[in-house]
Amino acid sequence: MSKRSLILFILILSLLGMPLTIYLTYLHFKPELSTFCNFNEKFNCDIVNKSSYAEILGIPVAIFGFIGYLLFFILSFEKIIAMKKKGNLVKEKKITKYILILSIVSFIFSLYLTFLEAFVIFAWCIFCLISATFITIILILSIILYKKDGKIEKNIKLNK
Repeated sequence: MSKRSLILFILILSLLGMPLTIYLTYLHFKPELSTFCNFNEKFNCDIVNKSSYAEILGIPVAIFGFIGYLLFFILSFEKIIAMKKKGNLVKEKKITKYILILSIVSFIFSLYLTFLEAFVIFAWCIFCLISATFITIILILSIILYKKDGKIEKNIKLNK
């Protein structure tokens, strides 16, 4: 997979993640229960999204998710612009490093939230699981992208 394909896939996942987190934020504040993603007691977005674990310092975790996806979008867009300009390898690598760091932090936070669903809340939110899947894919893609940037740098040094 080319660097361009990797970064476009991250960009697309971030675009899919933003409305997902907006919907989860809406569900968090919605006074009545949702019927759309409540299947039973084990798969119930309301149980998860209205639990005491759904906020940090009074801010819904879905808002943090939105900010994360927005940052992935901005960084991916910046990476695409940097890739189009020749001789911008330093900036490209720096952006890739930021994407990797953000994906690691997001993945750890997502693991924590998934752990809470499984072992504390004892209920699963389908949309939260979809978001966790997006974050996991973004992490894998960012690791591959980071390695590709390293290989390009090695090739440049070898050719000098």
